[in-house]
Amino acid sequence: MSRIKGMVYSLPTEGRIVIGTATEEFDGKRTPVALNRFVIKTNEIVNGTYTVHEMHKAVAKATGQDEQKMTFIPIRFIYNDVDVNLRLRYEAYNPLGQLICAGDGECAMRQGPEGLNKVGCPGAKNCEFGKQAKCAPRTRMNVKIDIPTPAGVVNDDYSTFSVKSSDWNSAMALSCKLDAISSELKGNIVGVPMLLTLREKSVLTGLQETVYYLDLVLAQSIEASMKLAKGYADSLASLGINQAGFDAVVKKGLTNSAFDAASEEDDFMEFSEATQTMTSQKKSADYL
Repeated sequence: MSRIKGMVYSLPTEGRIVIGTATEEFDGKRTPVALNRFVIKTNEIVNGTYTVHEMHKAVAKATGQDEQKMTFIPIRFIYNDVDVNLRLRYEAYNPLGQLICAGDGECAMRQGPEGLNKVGCPGAKNCEFGKQAKCAPRTRMNVKIDIPTPAGVVNDDYSTFSVKSSDWNSAMALSCKLDAISSELKGNIVGVPMLLTLREKSVLTGLQETVYYLDLVLAQSIEASMKLAKGYADSLASLGINQAGFDAVVKKGLTNSAFDAASEEDDFMEFSEATQTMTSQKKSADYL
């Protein structure tokens, strides 16, 4: 099948999992506010914010958590390829929410007056352009929420929930943990139950700060997970399902462009709302 070059093709998402929100100030600007809990939202915006998804209440009920204090979500992946499940790159946006630079730590594509240019990418902290444009690592992960589908929610095997973060701690934890789990399970992570968890740690930067970040945990022991992984892989093979082919096709669509600006405003606001650091002095009931 022919594709338009420079456009990223991805499967649809059912919604998003966030740990941040945004409040609108008197001047119309949206200010990101950190949360110390998960919120599962739809892709629909009402009154300037994404509405809460039906799965939020369903997950809280299935896991015995308070809806206002959800700190873990049962998930599984639909791809074995870790690079399809989780994508990480440096990104910079202009004040209008338009993507202007995207890089991998070696090379970057930057939007200039005459179009896209290929430039070196020394990383956000070592790039003068990046410092001015507030470049940061952007993590995108797609997961399937692993609970029985509640009434009224369409079950689509090809749709996932997106998880996005602009936090260094989340980027490191998710990337390293997913690589480690995939390695131990010999690359067979499809169907293995896991937990997306919210962790916190204290950081001393003048004032003591509480940093919230994302992590992955196996829902069962490594031995039990290995048995499940092998059993699921054997089951797919016996049914004639080409998991490797599925992963390859999706990966080809995602890598069809090194600079995708199709959903730049959505990504910009979503990453901005995912601010994950707040001072312990400001912690209050507003975050619960």
